[in-house]
Amino acid sequence: MLSPSARVLLRLIEEAACKGERCPTHKQEPLFRSGPLMRELTSKGYIRVELYGKQFRQVTVLVGPNAGKQTAPPPRPGKPYKVIERKPLKPFHAA
Repeated sequence: MLSPSARVLLRLIEEAACKGERCPTHKQEPLFRSGPLMRELTSKGYIRVELYGKQFRQVTVLVGPNAGKQTAPPPRPGKPYKVIERKPLKPFHAA
């Protein structure tokens, strides 16, 4: 279950992804200044974040009716310097 603030943040990301717009920045939306909310969404598997230079991020929605939609790609081609996503759980092996 997500916190109310994380739900609002997810809705903003989904709106941008559905329109193919750039992921909102902390200047446009103060909620994006909150690292804990973004970590909540990534750690619970709701989004995947790719970080690029020049303060650019591309976010992929991973669950719900908008799963697979992404915010706008970076203006210049290149690989992200960091990807933030939920780490897969290690399989349990019974002894």
